[in-house]
Amino acid sequence: MNAMTTAYFFDGRSACRHEVALRTGDGALTLTGVIDRTYPFAGTRVAEPFEGTPTVLYFPDGARCEVDEAEAGRMLRAALGYRASCTVRLTAHTWAVLAALVLLVALILATTFWGIPRAARKIAVQLPPSVDRSLGASAVKALRASGALRQSRLSD
Repeated sequence: MNAMTTAYFFDGRSACRHEVALRTGDGALTLTGVIDRTYPFAGTRVAEPFEGTPTVLYFPDGARCEVDEAEAGRMLRAALGYRASCTVRLTAHTWAVLAALVLLVALILATTFWGIPRAARKIAVQLPPSVDRSLGASAVKALRASGALRQSRLSD
């Protein structure tokens, strides 16, 4: 495969963006333009792809390259032997996303209704009575100071 596309190169040392021509072939990526560099496929890493974002290539020397064109990004990932992570593959399936959402909500509800009360009971049983009294007195003092707890006037 010997394809060429336009890309933006960042050297990893400055914020300058350099427009370059990126060519693939002979097991390497060749960048030509303001800078001329060649990077072997073996040392090049591809960022996880997201719809509508550029394909980002990371090079061993800390530099990176961004390719805006979607088709060129797909060709680069294929040339580099990129395999999507499990997370990326699952997010492409609506059923997997919905299942993860249902599991997350179930976990939050289980923690709220069973996990936290159970942990509180275990902690409360192990607290010495002096700590319990001190916590209670502090809570009553704070409630009275905030005006949330006032003396009852029912006996008046």
